[in-house]
Amino acid sequence: MTQFRQLEHHEVQNFTTSKEIILFIEPISSPENIGGIFRIAEAMGVQKIYWKNVLLDLSNKKITKISRNTNQKILYQNVTDYSILNELQKQGFQISALELTTHAQNIHHSTFPNKLVLIIGNEAHGVSKEALALCDSTYFIPMYGENSSMNLVVSLGIALNSIV
Repeated sequence: MTQFRQLEHHEVQNFTTSKEIILFIEPISSPENIGGIFRIAEAMGVQKIYWKNVLLDLSNKKITKISRNTNQKILYQNVTDYSILNELQKQGFQISALELTTHAQNIHHSTFPNKLVLIIGNEAHGVSKEALALCDSTYFIPMYGENSSMNLVVSLGIALNSIV
């Protein structure tokens, strides 16, 4: 019988992705979600996070504990509007959102460009109409229970795993 042993952190081989992935996070308030976004984004090779009107109190112990200090390893910037999305689109990035919309594509059956901005909406209202108006595409995660939504960090992790 095969003997399994959990690897130590220094034994783990990290993968790389050739995709340029940028996140655009609409206003969220939960420190747990902020920390989780930093952590999953760094783990999945995201290049940068744009936080729209998010209070990033990086001295908040919940954020630093959950992020495991990945906020120090990934580029991020606070923005107050959507103009950066237009700039990124001009640089060849596809602007996409993770949201249930009339024309959303199943994220597991989609192909993705090498340059992608993924918009994540807030905890209560999802992606705003303003952001959706700037999108080239939207994606959804198929769900098999009765619930129609899931935690944004969980959904971000699933989405990024499909994208990379």
